[in-house]
Amino acid sequence: MGVRGGARPAGGTAVAALLAGCVVGLVATTWRGADRAARTALAAMALGAGANLLVVGVNGGMPLDVGAARAAGLPESAVVAPVSGHVVAGEGTHLLALGDVFPVPGAGVVLSAGDVLLGAGAAGLLVATAAGPRRRERASGSAQARVAVAVLTERRSG
Repeated sequence: MGVRGGARPAGGTAVAALLAGCVVGLVATTWRGADRAARTALAAMALGAGANLLVVGVNGGMPLDVGAARAAGLPESAVVAPVSGHVVAGEGTHLLALGDVFPVPGAGVVLSAGDVLLGAGAAGLLVATAAGPRRRERASGSAQARVAVAVLTERRSG
């Protein structure tokens, strides 16, 4: 949901609600079988989507901090008239800390705390999912080794 100069996505509360709904669906369908690392990643994604939905809901769009937009190198036209789904932050802005306030100058993007949580959670979920079976095999192997040692110890003492 971060702002990129020149992009014109459909916007507003509907997009934030759709994203939050997708994240809730992902969490609901994968939570039960997920290990701790995957659950942490899913929780980060849910918090990020919730933060974005909250700030968009109370402001009627994602607040865009003008200073952050300029620091990110967005064109002036995108700063004074942000893309659809965004509003210029001002005195009446609520929860600005959750808005698009983090400039990424090299990429020309401004991100919100929710965007950061969503991205970190998605990356964490990818890593947890990719490493999951190997980690479970190692844990299973460790448990099997402990059982074997216990059996051997019992045979020697008995």
